[in-house]
Amino acid sequence: MTEVVFAGAWVGPGGVSPDSSKLTAVVNWKIPDDASHLEGFLGLTTYFRDLVKGYAALEKPLCDLLHAVDIPNGTKKAAYQQIMKAHKLQPHWTEEHTATFISLKA
Repeated sequence: MTEVVFAGAWVGPGGVSPDSSKLTAVVNWKIPDDASHLEGFLGLTTYFRDLVKGYAALEKPLCDLLHAVDIPNGTKKAAYQQIMKAHKLQPHWTEEHTATFISLKA
């Protein structure tokens, strides 16, 4: 056996690469319209961070959008989720964010 799927990645003589079946969800993800969906997308792509050189620098513009959400200290989970869903991204979304989003999908 020269290649094997291990922990969601193909491992073989050419090194480590992502399992293409796992990438389907990333590729099909639509541009998020609220902070909750953006957080979900970044959570999913974080799974592949070891396979993407400079991942943290690449995702920074999208993380900055999440840092702009005002979450009061001590917010419980249900309230946090409501705040994230209510925070619409369209007024803040730029071409840089679209380019970053597409780069992470690629």
